[in-house]
Amino acid sequence: MLAHSFLAAVLCALPLGARAENPKPERTFSTAGEVKWLAFTPDGKALLTASEREPRDGTYELRLWDVASGKLLAGPVASEHVSASGAIGPDGKTAVTGSYAGTWQLWSLPDLKAGATGRAGHGRVDRLGFAPDGQTFAALLADYRKKLTDPFKANRVTYTAFAFNTKSGKAVGQPQSWPREVWKNEEPSAPRTSAPAGWSVGMTPDFGKDGRPIPPTKAQTIALEVPNDTENCGGPSACAISPNRKWAVSAGCNGTVVFWDYQTGKPLGDPLPKVGNARVRRDELLFAPKSDRVAVVRTEGGLGGPYLPVVTVYNAETRKPASEPLALGRLAWLSAIALTPDGDAVAVACQTRGADEQKATHEVRLWKLVPTK
Repeated sequence: MLAHSFLAAVLCALPLGARAENPKPERTFSTAGEVKWLAFTPDGKALLTASEREPRDGTYELRLWDVASGKLLAGPVASEHVSASGAIGPDGKTAVTGSYAGTWQLWSLPDLKAGATGRAGHGRVDRLGFAPDGQTFAALLADYRKKLTDPFKANRVTYTAFAFNTKSGKAVGQPQSWPREVWKNEEPSAPRTSAPAGWSVGMTPDFGKDGRPIPPTKAQTIALEVPNDTENCGGPSACAISPNRKWAVSAGCNGTVVFWDYQTGKPLGDPLPKVGNARVRRDELLFAPKSDRVAVVRTEGGLGGPYLPVVTVYNAETRKPASEPLALGRLAWLSAIALTPDGDAVAVACQTRGADEQKATHEVRLWKLVPTK
């Protein structure tokens, strides 16, 4: 989720049927700097946010919010280990955060007391996830150091999954690695690329009985052919796996969305219709932690023009909308999104700007989703 400076977006009606007309958010949580990621506790009663410290000094701040009242429960707590990613354990009492420097840190909730720290290796801690029993957690590192000679390929990413004991912070077993080639301006005649295996584009891992992350089977490698009609569109831009491991959803940067049977790797039905020129970015496709609901953020515009995001939540089993599309209003940037455990509300970290386009305001807005009729 890279920060960019965009012109302030104006609300735009997308041709996606009936939609909620820019309702006011239920809650607003103000942060000093840009929010890098956010996560709900398993009971949905609290929201954990990580944001840049202002003025910027290379550190980031954690805050824990009460969802019902909007009040701050703990923080801000400054740390250099929270910039890239975070996850909350199944008991809601432990959290783990990761940095762009390959480090991680454990935290107790709700007091945000710092615990053990460690380093998984070189690269960004791209994703974090807890085993179902909460006894271990996994850190996925993305290492972009290996360059390729092919001019149509940007580089090769090596993803490595590390497991650690939640109480001691000690490593569990041996790490597992797999490479993925990242394409750049793919030629029309070149073969289509497919999504990398498993959780390397934005999912929490599967865990074995020993508490270590396990790679997906060959059938679980999600493939999506994306027409080369969009610049830098050589494969899926986003992917997510349902908590029960039954379904997966992938999206192309040209806005194509496909549902899959995660166990067989076969597509379910036809792709969802594209909406104008709307795209789906990397971290704007996600499942609710305890539901078969999946949020898709479609965005018109981009760098140098209006930024117009609309959120729609789908039922993965029926592949039909579970909520009315939600236009997020006048935004300059959307940096993170999270669904409540049951998928009935959405929290969006966004940036707005004043009329002079100079001063930026960072906040998290919470909306209750309107069910489809």
